[in-house]
Amino acid sequence: MNYVYHAYGLNIRSDLELPLLLPGKGNPDVTISYGTVPDSLPDVKGKGICFQAAKGELLLNVPNVAKYLIKNGDTIIIERHPETDADSVRLFLLGAAIGTLLHQRGFLVLHANAIVVDGGAVLFMGESGVGKSTTAAAFNQKGYAIAADDVCATVTF
Repeated sequence: MNYVYHAYGLNIRSDLELPLLLPGKGNPDVTISYGTVPDSLPDVKGKGICFQAAKGELLLNVPNVAKYLIKNGDTIIIERHPETDADSVRLFLLGAAIGTLLHQRGFLVLHANAIVVDGGAVLFMGESGVGKSTTAAAFNQKGYAIAADDVCATVTF
């Protein structure tokens, strides 16, 4: 099934339901689909524990969850581990994979949460597990809207 969403100023067509995103319409700028993802990339320029990077591509391998191939700022292909649930696939898709895609498109991408304050935004940045989401949730309980969770992005000039 195809779903259409709007996020980060982009129309996104996805094979995976993404209920945290706003509904969208129109021609897609980004396509997210299930498919076969290679175990490695040719001409690797950088690599880490669970990723490989080549020109215009990043391969993210999350053990027992999925492999994600992010290409050219407009395509994410997901090869889901057969025993994982959709929420786990979404977690890495909407974090690291979307963050990579936005970076490929020229966005400045920050690992942060944001709340709305007086028509602007306040961001909470830091390493994983230091309390960004907890802090944003506490502000939300005090009436502040949450603008972003985990990935904050803006176009660079």
